[in-house]
Amino acid sequence: MATLREKIEIEMDNISKILAELAHVEDVSTLSPLELAGVATYLHNVYNGVENILKYSMFLCNQKIPISSTWHRDLLNSTVRHQIISPELNELLAELMSFRHFFIHAYGFQLDYSAIKSLTDKIHDVYSKFEEEIKSFLAGFEE
Repeated sequence: MATLREKIEIEMDNISKILAELAHVEDVSTLSPLELAGVATYLHNVYNGVENILKYSMFLCNQKIPISSTWHRDLLNSTVRHQIISPELNELLAELMSFRHFFIHAYGFQLDYSAIKSLTDKIHDVYSKFEEEIKSFLAGFEE
């Protein structure tokens, strides 16, 4: 069975693979609706991976995952309180979390090119900051 640290590494590797694919997208405005839905799925996958890493990080701190109708938001806020991520990163991830929520509840034809462009333009920078902060957190932590 994989340790929490190994699970985090697996998630990071999966996210890196998705980001490598997203790097091939030059201009979302030229994509068909079906291709746009694929890009949206990848953005959704990135946030799911980030959220899994945050959950594993909370477990490393012996903290429980919040249980409520707002647990996704509560998880982000809890990771700030436990100094897993910074408040600045929390704000950046909140935008991706909001998109993930929309994506789950929307139909593919409702996707907005400009919203996806905004996210694809910054996803690599946001993830780099996330990766840096998680690695820093893990460096000071033993399983």
